[in-house]
Amino acid sequence: MIGIDMKIITDTDVHVMDDKAWYIHGVGLGSTFLDYVFNGITAQDIAMQCIAAYKFIVDHYSYPDHQIWMFGLSRGAFMVQSVAGMINNCGIVKRIMNSDGTVNDAETDLLCHQVYRIYRSNDPINNPHSSQSVQFRQKASWPLIGDEEPGAPKLLPPVKLLGLLDTVGSLGIPDFVGGVGLDWPQFHDQKVSSVVDLVYHAVSLHDDLYVFPPCLAKRNPHPGKQKDFGITQCWFPGVHYNLGRQRFQFLRMFGGGRIVRLLARWNWASKVIQPNEVVSDLVLKWVLEAVKANDPGGQVISTPRVDEEIEAANYRMVSQNRQLGDGDVYHNIVAYAPFGTAIVGLLTTLYGTRWQTNQIYQLFFALRDRLVADLDSRVYNYTAVDGSIPNAQGKTIQDLAGINRSRYPSQTYQAWRLASQVAGSDPPTPVPPYRTIKEVLKTKNKDALEEFLQSNDVTDGQYSWVTELFKFGYNWTEIAELILEDNADTPWIYFTPQALDRMEARLNFHIPGCAHKQGNQKAPPRNSVTAPDLGSIPRVIEELCGIAGIAPTSRDRSNWKGSVAFEKNNSVALVSFNCSESDDSTSAKVLLSNLHAVLESLWSVGVSTIFKVYSNLAKGVTV
Repeated sequence: MIGIDMKIITDTDVHVMDDKAWYIHGVGLGSTFLDYVFNGITAQDIAMQCIAAYKFIVDHYSYPDHQIWMFGLSRGAFMVQSVAGMINNCGIVKRIMNSDGTVNDAETDLLCHQVYRIYRSNDPINNPHSSQSVQFRQKASWPLIGDEEPGAPKLLPPVKLLGLLDTVGSLGIPDFVGGVGLDWPQFHDQKVSSVVDLVYHAVSLHDDLYVFPPCLAKRNPHPGKQKDFGITQCWFPGVHYNLGRQRFQFLRMFGGGRIVRLLARWNWASKVIQPNEVVSDLVLKWVLEAVKANDPGGQVISTPRVDEEIEAANYRMVSQNRQLGDGDVYHNIVAYAPFGTAIVGLLTTLYGTRWQTNQIYQLFFALRDRLVADLDSRVYNYTAVDGSIPNAQGKTIQDLAGINRSRYPSQTYQAWRLASQVAGSDPPTPVPPYRTIKEVLKTKNKDALEEFLQSNDVTDGQYSWVTELFKFGYNWTEIAELILEDNADTPWIYFTPQALDRMEARLNFHIPGCAHKQGNQKAPPRNSVTAPDLGSIPRVIEELCGIAGIAPTSRDRSNWKGSVAFEKNNSVALVSFNCSESDDSTSAKVLLSNLHAVLESLWSVGVSTIFKVYSNLAKGVTV
């Protein structure tokens, strides 16, 4: 975990970092393997965790000033998807205020509880698209994508990115119900909604515990968009607890009775289940690279810190002291119980392997290989050399992590490759063997193209403009989709008209390179929407960004009508507008008039301004 002190571990402590981050320990951190299996199944406190996470968002969110990034492992992945579902259903509610302007925390908390109940409701009236739900969002919540008025600018998704590690429970997380047994409460909607922009989901290939089926990230079809757009889902080697670097002791020294605590102190009586940290670092690196690719400003995690952690993960994966863990322990789980080896030997002597078919044993420890159903899935080829891991000396992850049949019996990967070959399709490899973008485009594989763009220098040549797109605020997933559309001779992006009838300030358009501020943080280029409060300084600064009436008309910035640059720590806005020989002086006059209107707005909120004009109608106007 980056930025969280994990040395003092508990299962339920909540950690809040200023007003930016909220973190809660999940099952497996300082807990036992029995907690991992049983509480991981029942998720007795999942509702309270969802409500607490949603409440944190409510307490700190405002549109369009904030983005939400959520990460979760296993039950935590279920939780963050549920929180996204709550947002999709009810939006992000605004806090209830008292008459004296203070926050009514009790009523706000009660409203958050109600949002969770609405989200879990099966009543059609609580469906996200019902008229009641739409009205609720419009009255009680911040503006939400999908609720725009006809003709209004499109709103931004509040959730920028979900980082998921092996979400389990395709029917939700089961619970114990008296007289019934295991009951599976379902996700209200298993599909990723439009409130989420990007999803990165790492799925375990070798986990075969039947009660932990994976829940894959998918979207409903959207006209004009590719299948499961914005979702990058990759199957990695290892089992569930490898991906999240979880370690367990069958019993623990704190809690429980005296005998339990005593047995936990005897290493020979109670084994510790260790994760494969090579796999853990492989997945950690993948997630950090996703964060870096979609956060060019380094606001979520500073770029130097991300680079440092990626370098450390690369080093650990090839280190002589790398930790390979215990492999898949599910096939011999009883051996990890107190005196487990002796118990297994005794049971096997008395009953052979029949004791493993006992109904109670099978209820919790039944094994079944996972299925990679989609033959076009992104599956990490751990049998090939990964060129992105330095100093591997020709070794594959299979070599480095000890992935073999005796340690990981699952045949999911082999079955998927065989099915792909029989079907006549070549399974993709995570190591880009391509030398040019054109070679990648022949595969029509968005994931391969995205990976190539992130790992290769494309600043020169025919596709050098893609780096400009990244600077403008596009992420690599969006760029890959645009290139594929362009390659198919379909419109890759729709530009606004080259010339505007009126050179007016447009709050919903930001010039690439602007540096607006959110609190004390610089914000990257982004789109915005008209806000009711035009008297605030940030809104007026945003007017300056769009004041030149600039509309990009091509991929070449030199063809644009003008630019706005913020200099000297954002204290100077340099606005340029280029007039061609066919333009008359009216364009410049309108521009100056609009600038004067913005300056009046700045003066009205107490900002001192200096207005200088450098005019050359043959070449343009610079202010």
